Amino acid sequence: MFNCSSELKDALKVERTTAVWAFSEGAFGGLLHFFKIPFKGLFLSGIAVNLISLIDCLSKNKKEILRSTTIVEIIKAAISPHSPLSAYIGVAVDGTAGFLFYKFIPSKRIASLLFGLTTMIYSAFQRIFTLTIIFGFALWESIDSFTNYIMSSVFHLQSISFSLSQLLIAFYVLIHLAAGIYFGNMAFNIGAIVNEFHQELPKELKETSFSEKGKQKKSFKMRPSGILIIVFLLFLLIFSYVNADWQSKTMLMLIMILRALIITFVWYVFISPIVTKFIYKFVKKKETQYIEEINDIISSFPKFRAIVNYSWKANSELKGLKKLNRFVKSVLVLSLTTG
Repeated sequence: MFNCSSELKDALKVERTTAVWAFSEGAFGGLLHFFKIPFKGLFLSGIAVNLISLIDCLSKNKKEILRSTTIVEIIKAAISPHSPLSAYIGVAVDGTAGFLFYKFIPSKRIASLLFGLTTMIYSAFQRIFTLTIIFGFALWESIDSFTNYIMSSVFHLQSISFSLSQLLIAFYVLIHLAAGIYFGNMAFNIGAIVNEFHQELPKELKETSFSEKGKQKKSFKMRPSGILIIVFLLFLLIFSYVNADWQSKTMLMLIMILRALIITFVWYVFISPIVTKFIYKFVKKKETQYIEEINDIISSFPKFRAIVNYSWKANSELKGLKKLNRFVKSVLVLSLTTG
């Protein structure tokens, strides 16, 4: 049985749930970066899955999911205008997948599980596909070639052909599959989780009006994964110059780096602005339709930021996955239920 009681429907509203989703897409990612949370994209997708499941639970019409998706896209464009195109596509994929699964699959448990797996698989393969497009298959071949060189020269293992790139890809995909099962199961039980966690809160916390004391300055920082890839490629380039066995690969390294620079330049200077312009036109057409709700949602963001800060400090004694699990649930429940 899907955990969406009448008490839950009376206590929560679609508008509040949409606001929390918009906050997670527009601002929560920056806060996760501030707190140095690994796999930020994975957690944001997982939160989206649960909030979309909750919207489905609270609404009478499945099209409310698409409506909430549109509002989230508008707010994302308003408060994070420099977000990459892939971020807007990700929100659209999450919302559309949630609508389709919950509309056409009668079993909510199966729908939630498939929904969680779909969003996580998309997230994983989008990153792998992007790296392959930018750097080409030469990136994975270079990783394998360098790994085999180290295996043979350091460990003297001449007969073993070790594919580190395949191992890394498999490990990355498995993490996302496990996350898809976890968040899919959590999405099915989101009603019970909210009820149970809310009942555990002390009375004074339920009546707390969270407020943000200060604003955090944003600074541009490159993703750690991007820095790691660039450092690795530069290392291979230098290594190919000083090592006789790898001197034949120097041109390959130069071509791979040049390819990445050209594709990145073309994407951000030509393609992305054109597509983003069409997105903004669509957003502007819908903006006046939801203007009051959008203003209410944006005005609630300082409160949500304060909840994130409180939840992180409140769970500071926990470690590892227990801390992350408790932190995510704390943020979700407090954001959805506190005044």
